[in-house]
Amino acid sequence: MSTTVGAGQETISFGSNGTPVLNPSSGNIGTSGGNINVTRTGAIRLPSGQSLPVTAAARITSASAGQIIGKALRVGLGVGNLVGIGLLAAEFGYRLINDNGTATVEKQGEGDVCTSNCYLYRGYVYGTSTPSPATFVSNLSAQCSAYIAAFRSANPSHSVFNIVSSYVGASPACTFTAQRSGYGPGYYSMAIDKIATQPYDTREFSPSTPEALEAEISAKPSWPDSSAVPQALDEAQRITGDQIPTEGPDVSGPSSVVGPAEVTKTPITNGQRQTTKQTNYDCIYLDGVTVMDGGTVSCTEKVTTTQQDTLTDPQTQQTTVTTTQTAETTKPADTASEKPKETTDPCEANPDRAGCSTLDTPQGEIPKVTKTFNYEYEELGLGNGSCPAPVTVNTSNGSYTLNLGQYCDAISTYVRPVVILFGMLAAFFIAIPVKTENA
Repeated sequence: MSTTVGAGQETISFGSNGTPVLNPSSGNIGTSGGNINVTRTGAIRLPSGQSLPVTAAARITSASAGQIIGKALRVGLGVGNLVGIGLLAAEFGYRLINDNGTATVEKQGEGDVCTSNCYLYRGYVYGTSTPSPATFVSNLSAQCSAYIAAFRSANPSHSVFNIVSSYVGASPACTFTAQRSGYGPGYYSMAIDKIATQPYDTREFSPSTPEALEAEISAKPSWPDSSAVPQALDEAQRITGDQIPTEGPDVSGPSSVVGPAEVTKTPITNGQRQTTKQTNYDCIYLDGVTVMDGGTVSCTEKVTTTQQDTLTDPQTQQTTVTTTQTAETTKPADTASEKPKETTDPCEANPDRAGCSTLDTPQGEIPKVTKTFNYEYEELGLGNGSCPAPVTVNTSNGSYTLNLGQYCDAISTYVRPVVILFGMLAAFFIAIPVKTENA
C-alpha cells in the first residue's frame, strides 16, 4: 500500500511482490468481520512532522484458503505436520488420522453428543415391569415428542395423546396419556424416565477426501473468530511453497489529526494581539483492488487563524478581549505551502517607462579619430640593478665610510638564486592546470 503525503511517498509492504507474509506469532493474520484478513500497520509522516498510523488489511477468500489447504493435504505428510490444519478440519466436522504414515480425512456423521450432565431416557407404560429400550438423546422435549410419535406408529389404535407435566406417584422426565380408539374415556398412562450416564458421542466417522474438506472450506460464506485459521494457513503455505492470493487491501486510519499550533504575540496600542494558527489534517482512505494495486491515503491540510486582542483603557484600566476567527484555508497536504509567483513583462503594463523604449539602428558612419602616443624611458635611480657605491658620512668625530658592496654581493650570490627559483616554481603552478575531484 502506498500513499503520497507531504513531499514523500510511504509504502506499507505486504511481502515479496505484493503477497502477504503469514506470521501467526505477530498476529497479522486472522478472522474478523466475517473475513480472513492479513493486516499490516505503518506510519505516514505528515508535513508537520507528525505520524499518521495506517492499517491495511488484505482479504483471503474462502476459495483461496480451501485450495491451499486441500493442496497441503494431498502432499502426503503425517498428522504431526498438520496440527493447525487438523484443528481447522475439526471445525468442519472432519478429523485427520494416520494411515501408514500419511494423513487421511474422515467425516463425522449425524448423532447425539453429550459432554457433561448426560442422561439416558427410556419410555414405558406405568404399571408394567418391562420398559422400552433405552435411547440416547440430547434434548428432553424433543425426546418426549419423538417417543410419542414412535409409540403412536407402533400402536395405531391409540389415537389421542396429551403430554402432561406431572404424574401422581412417580417422578418421570415427562408423562403423557394415550386413549385407545373405541374404548371410551379410558387412558393408558405413559412416561419417560431419565437415568444419569457417562458423556457420549453417537456420531460416527466415515472415510472422506481432501477434496470434500476443501469444498466445504471454499464454500464457507463467513468466518467467525477462529484460532485455527492462522496456524492452518501458515502450515499450508509452508508445506506447498505457495503464496496465498489476496484481495484488497482495505485501508483505515484516523479521519483527522490535530496538528501543531503557531502562536505569535505583537504589541498594539493600549494592549497586545495574540495570533494563533492551528493546523489540522483531514484524511480519507481509498481501498485497493489488489495488494499490488495498493490503497491510497489522501490528507488535506486545514489552517484556522484566530486573532485575540487584549486592550486596557488607560483611564479606567478596564480590560477588554476581542477574538476574531478567520475562515479556514484548505490545501492538499502534498502541495507547496506557497503559490508560485506569476512572471509578467513590466513593459507590457508600462511601455513608457525607462528601458522599455524600442531603439533603432543609427544610419551613416561613426566618426573616427587617429592619435599618436610616444613613450619615453624615465630613469628611476635604481642603478640598473648594480650594487651601490660606498657611502661616506661626515660627523664631528670624523668621517665614516659605509661599504654596502659586501652586503650587495652576498645578496646577489646567495639570495638572488633562491628568489629566482621561487619565481620559477610559482610560474610553473600558474601555467600547469590542476584538476580537483569531489570525494
